[in-house]
Order: sequence, then structure tokens, then C-alpha cells
Amino acid sequence: MKVYCCSIAVLFLLSGCVADTSIENTKEVYVSDKDVPSYFDSSVMKDVDWKESPIFSYDSLELRGEAGKVAILSTPWKADTVNKYMWFFFGDSIPAGRFSVIAVKKDTGAVSKALVFPDSNKQGWSVGSVGAPVDRRYDMPASMRLPSKGLWTLNAFIDKKLYGQVVVNVDA
Repeated sequence: MKVYCCSIAVLFLLSGCVADTSIENTKEVYVSDKDVPSYFDSSVMKDVDWKESPIFSYDSLELRGEAGKVAILSTPWKADTVNKYMWFFFGDSIPAGRFSVIAVKKDTGAVSKALVFPDSNKQGWSVGSVGAPVDRRYDMPASMRLPSKGLWTLNAFIDKKLYGQVVVNVDA
């Protein structure tokens, strides 16, 4: 009888431990601090205006970001869904080097990989390289995915140096 009561108690406790599989609760811890690239300094987030970056027109395209600096093609974001985006870098002195994106979520400060390697579903910090600009502009396609809905800052790095930030709103 004692074993039977203990078994019932254990089953009762375990029934309360059912995993919540919604995106909101399973995606909040993206990477540990030790996995974040060493060139990312969280102090770059202190001046972020947590509003979706403005849309502006360039060559009849709608871009989201900072005019004259860095932007992405204004395409809707859906949580945990891979989509192709086009990055645009502007300026007289766009550096060449490895391209990286480190995403940070507004409400939690969680850090996430955003870039998706071509022809796979694996994410990484860096993919591809920024080359020489043409007419003060360099365009680069990239597949990206963000794990959950909300506001995210995409910190765009070239050769391990922050080039600019774009704030996007991700829908569920």
C-alpha cells in the first residue's frame, strides 16, 4: 500500500511537469554567454531605440534600417521561419571582411544567431564576406531566422566590427 501511494504521488508530481512546446517558452534561452563571439560587447545595446527601424526608399526598393549606413530589404519576419533577406551597406568606406549578425531580443536581452547557412537549416554567427562596394553600396543576400516574436536588434558586423543595427518586429 505504501508503494502504491508513493507511485500515485510521483505520477501526480510528474503530471505537473509537462513541457510547454510553444515558441514563446521553448526559445527564450538561445545561446550561453560562452558561445557569443568575443567581439560582441553588450554595451552596444545601451543606445538602441527599441522601435522598429524606419522604412526608406532606395532605387525603388523599400529598405528598413539606417539610410546611408545599413539596411535590409523590408520583408515581414515570422518567428522560427527561415526567409531570404538582402542586406545593403552604404558609405564611402565600407570595410571588407567576414559578415556576422548577432541578434538581441528586447524584452529578455537574449542573444541569438540569426544567419542560416545556405542549403541547410543550421544557424551560425557568420556567413559570407562583404566585398568591395560599387557606387558607395554593397548588397549581400542572407537567409535568416529569429526564434520568437517580438522586437529584435540585428547587430551587423563586418570583420568583427559593428557596422550598424537594424531593429525588426517578428510576428508569431
